[in-house]
Amino acid sequence: MAGGQINTSLEVKRFESVRNFDQNHWDVLFPQAHESYAFHQTLEEVLTRQLKFYYFGIYAKTKLIGVAPCFMMDDAFDATFAGPLKAWTAIIRKIMPRFLRPRILFCGSPAGEGTLGIDRR
Repeated sequence: MAGGQINTSLEVKRFESVRNFDQNHWDVLFPQAHESYAFHQTLEEVLTRQLKFYYFGIYAKTKLIGVAPCFMMDDAFDATFAGPLKAWTAIIRKIMPRFLRPRILFCGSPAGEGTLGIDRR
């Protein structure tokens, strides 16, 4: 843009619960009922043992303009193994418990469409 500047000063903050956001702001960012504040509260309560939830809030100055819900889970790359290969990985896990079990961060919802909340006003 000739002769002008584009202000790109955004700040991203990480939170561990949907409760860190004001429900009214959340519902502006996610107007669909299936991604509502209550929906994410329920996910946190029901799936707390299986998943770790994170929410990345995107701020322009102090205004919340976007949210990216994310979750982390342990995967099992050897889930489809059988026979000797499965036995071999079990032996290795006695020494290295996380062998073929990476933690993966997913962006979106584990039970929804996985949309990102954006303030379109």
